[in-house]
Amino acid sequence: MAAAVRFRRWASPRRQEPMTQRKIDITRRKILGAVGGIGLAGAGAGMGTSALFSDTEEFEENSLTAGTLDLQVDWEEHYYNGQAPPDNGENISSLRLVDGPGDVAAGEVGLPDPTDPVVAVSEDDLDAFMDASTTDSVGGPESNPPAGVINLSDVKPGDFGEVTYSYHLYDNPGYVRLEAKVTKDAENGVTEPEASSDGEDGTQSNPGTEGELGEEVQAALWYDPDCDNVLDDGMETVLKRGTLDEVMDFLGASGGEPPLLDPTESGGRLAEGYDETDPTERNCHGTINAPGGPPFECSEQLYLTNTLDDPDQSPGDDPFGSPSDDTTKLYRADINNGDAELTELIDLTGRDFDGDGEGDYNHVVSIAASPDGQTIYLIDKFSNRLGKYDIVNDTFSDGGEITGGPTGSILQGAVSPAGELYFTAWGKSNLYVIEDPSSSTSVDQTIQLTDQNGDQIEVGGSDIAFLSNGTLYLFDGNVDDGTPDLYKLPDPSTGDAELVSELSNANLPGLAVREAGDGNLIGNDSTNNELYELDPSDGSEVDTYDMVEVDDNGNVIDPDFNQQFGDMTAGALCPEHCVALAWWVPRDVGNEIQSDSYTFDVTFRTEQCRNNDNPFQ
Repeated sequence: MAAAVRFRRWASPRRQEPMTQRKIDITRRKILGAVGGIGLAGAGAGMGTSALFSDTEEFEENSLTAGTLDLQVDWEEHYYNGQAPPDNGENISSLRLVDGPGDVAAGEVGLPDPTDPVVAVSEDDLDAFMDASTTDSVGGPESNPPAGVINLSDVKPGDFGEVTYSYHLYDNPGYVRLEAKVTKDAENGVTEPEASSDGEDGTQSNPGTEGELGEEVQAALWYDPDCDNVLDDGMETVLKRGTLDEVMDFLGASGGEPPLLDPTESGGRLAEGYDETDPTERNCHGTINAPGGPPFECSEQLYLTNTLDDPDQSPGDDPFGSPSDDTTKLYRADINNGDAELTELIDLTGRDFDGDGEGDYNHVVSIAASPDGQTIYLIDKFSNRLGKYDIVNDTFSDGGEITGGPTGSILQGAVSPAGELYFTAWGKSNLYVIEDPSSSTSVDQTIQLTDQNGDQIEVGGSDIAFLSNGTLYLFDGNVDDGTPDLYKLPDPSTGDAELVSELSNANLPGLAVREAGDGNLIGNDSTNNELYELDPSDGSEVDTYDMVEVDDNGNVIDPDFNQQFGDMTAGALCPEHCVALAWWVPRDVGNEIQSDSYTFDVTFRTEQCRNNDNPFQ
């Protein structure tokens, strides 16, 4: 409010007569008038001091809080001592020594490096060999990992080992660098046979004091995006091959610049807003944060829908009636004490967005959680509409009708770690992809599904689920021939599916992956209100869980649940970035390495991405 101030120019005062010469004329009316004037002036003064216009606008509780950046690492180590792995009940009859990559047959895997293998093992026995060769040094994730993860005291020619490091960023995007330092390279004296070997001829930089292990041991460093401890030749990027000394030098052991790790190669989620053309973003790793929201934990989050054709129908009744009679509810499922405890989140029945008087989400048979676990995308089979449920704020919004894809036959879906929405359709042989379901309902890509024989897979009653490393599992109910199949697609963009196994249960309308995208498969049964946990390697049943309901007070009650259709999903998919180091002692190495020792440090270091154009400078 502004006040206007006016300046008045006063005229010169008239000449006054002396007081003694002026006639004073006082009457009763003048006195009363004067008294009244004084009274009004006093009242005006009183009003002015008690009611001035005023206002206050206050910005309260201003605060600055420094952000956090936390890097945690876990690991898995393997060691092979040149003989059969330790007896753990595994029969690995296909394991054999080989003489170079040309000695590895089709259907075998050369280890530890397919370009310079020490052994070969059948693909069918690979998992058994890896299980048998796993050491006790497995752990994490840790902010302060222990010393001596690799700690071997009797290494001989023909031995090899491998360790895969999985690193995770919390709270903020960051650059990650891998560094190494050799802290000990010792001769530890010279034994009699060692003294006469070719490696003890005085050609070393410090003859008699520096050992030969670093020069003789071979090593390979690579990105391991599937975090399986195996170098997949031609599919994974090798950072450095050479002697152990050369690999350590590549990581800065001799004073060079250690490499920044590339999030596009290591398998984890990219940073929010990542731009591969921008050099300041190119090596920026994402975090296990919910973008724009609070951090989430890498813990299991399972959701499923209970969709009924008619609330009065049983699962065996005709499922193809009018969608106006259908009902859909969304639940959270918590595995606890051997049961699947269900908590109702939202009833979608009757929500009309197109104005036709019927519910647009009465028959939801496809749900998929965003990678950060904060949004669930829901597709109605009959309306073809894509809805979004905000888990944090408990709100639902309609995205509109899906275009560019199938009509009236959309089945189950899943969101990839990169945020793309994949879904299937009844009787079709395709995967349909919406690249950004948060802002679009248009199908951007159609991928044809083919099996290992090159034949098209015509899905029926299918569901799909992503692992956190990007592998897609496809369950095909295959209702025509009655043999439900479980497939996996290591690279879903190709549509090439590998048959895992045939399943005995054809009634799994939903599928998800436990342990935040890193565990077993889990599916809901449409006939008996149970969840089935499956081993993704062979589809075998691991466990079953009865569905029970949890009321608003947290009490477990008999479920108001009659599973008929629906879907399952898991969120969040926690990103794993993996880098692996393998080493091996060639069998032609001689006595020159006797008693030598080699000790080195491996360090993961991170710096924030924002406001940091030149990290680690």
